[in-house]
Amino acid sequence: MSVLERRYTGLPDDTTRRAYRLLSVVPLSALDADATANACSVSHEDAAAILRQLDDAHLLKRLGPQPGREVAYRFTEAGREHAHQHARTEDSVDVVDDAVRRAGSWLLATFTRAERILTPHHRQLDRDLHHQVPAYAFADDNPAAALLWVEAHLPDVKLMAREARRRDWHEMAWQLVHAAWPAFHHLRPLELSWELHSLGVQAAEACGNRVALREMLTTGAIALRGLRRVQVAFAWAERASVLALEDGDLRGRAQANHELGVCSRELGLREAAVQYLYDARVWREDSGDRRGAALTRIVQGQIHLDDGRPQKAIDRVGPAHTDLRDVNDPINAGRACLVLAEAHAHLDRLPRTLGLLDEAHTYFERAGHPPGQARVLKARGRLAQKAGRIDEARTCYTAALNLYPQSSPDAADIAALLKGLPEQRASPSA
Repeated sequence: MSVLERRYTGLPDDTTRRAYRLLSVVPLSALDADATANACSVSHEDAAAILRQLDDAHLLKRLGPQPGREVAYRFTEAGREHAHQHARTEDSVDVVDDAVRRAGSWLLATFTRAERILTPHHRQLDRDLHHQVPAYAFADDNPAAALLWVEAHLPDVKLMAREARRRDWHEMAWQLVHAAWPAFHHLRPLELSWELHSLGVQAAEACGNRVALREMLTTGAIALRGLRRVQVAFAWAERASVLALEDGDLRGRAQANHELGVCSRELGLREAAVQYLYDARVWREDSGDRRGAALTRIVQGQIHLDDGRPQKAIDRVGPAHTDLRDVNDPINAGRACLVLAEAHAHLDRLPRTLGLLDEAHTYFERAGHPPGQARVLKARGRLAQKAGRIDEARTCYTAALNLYPQSSPDAADIAALLKGLPEQRASPSA
């Protein structure tokens, strides 16, 4: 009898042995009491006790408390394979499927709670849950706690969405991707966002849900743009626009045309961008979508800047900033501040420019949005570089670079700015 087998047979009861088996088949990057309670259909208190027993038996490795998680545990590779073998021989296919579905429902329900807290303006779509999921994580609906939870469990969404797609659980697959929008919006893990949206598109097509398909296409286009794959992003948005027109969904068509306008601007197609954005703004205004119209006005303001008309940009984006502040959208209010700061900088209004950058930083910091904070630092660095304060510019660019993943195209831009700074002069000899 192997060491693992002796530890397994020495567990105190059948409930703990069953949990050991079922947890090994659940696609999660780490285990805590909340996940275990839902996957194994036991109380939270019993789940915590089970995890401690499995740790005491050296069948799980205790990782300890982690940001966004309770006390976390993980299988070793050998332990997971051992538990898998027992699950294959001691548990029916239905029992194993039920555990995976329950874990998926727990992830979906909890990410959806975070979505409602962190991105309340995100389009609300159906959620098909396998069981009722008690609200345990961030039970007080605290945004900071919700964002920590989302960041900690994003690897679990990747694993669970892949597993759902493999099992042809198409609704769960696209719904997980849709519910993970707060992570994509706040943290911008671009490669992962594109990967999961590709999976979401396939899943929405497979179950014939056209609304879900349009959402996957338009939000996926945002990730593609971030990765500088703008032609592909345009194609995704164009497909979403056609589907929305066929379905008579004005909101969906406005969302898709907004993306088409952004893509067209980035492709240098100014006239097309102007028309797409005009249509998107009018449709959003006509449907009473104050926030959506404000987002489109930000991009229209950027086009005015492209044309060398900073005052027109201010006239366009100023009201958008007010609207976004009033509807409590700090990330996009911060984006508006950045455009306004750039416009005022063009007009040599330095105090107003710096005040707007301070305001943008406050918005991004409050929202927990590192990419926005990096953009503020980049703008400060450009101002310092223009004024000849090279050390200050280097400090700002370095701090901005540290806020981006190394693989991000934005990080490459900052690195190029750093490389382009003049070399520091050697100190004069005494």
